[in-house]
Amino acid sequence: MGLVPTYAAVGAAAPIIFLILRVIQGLFVGGVTATTHTLGTESVPERWRGLMRLENSWNLQISNVALPVRQVWRATHALL
Repeated sequence: MGLVPTYAAVGAAAPIIFLILRVIQGLFVGGVTATTHTLGTESVPERWRGLMRLENSWNLQISNVALPVRQVWRATHALL
């Protein structure tokens, strides 16, 4: 876990510190994702901007489907 202290070192504070840091990380990733989509859309020629925006939303939809499918597949194969 990097610089997060272990449970043995600080007790129940360790998972709380870890969760707080993960929430902060999620906030930063959300900001970076929105910025990169905007920059990616604006940096291409005008005639391709619609296609770039569409491609960005396709990636999101594909990941929304692929993650649950993968989780179900892993769960069923872990039982074998």
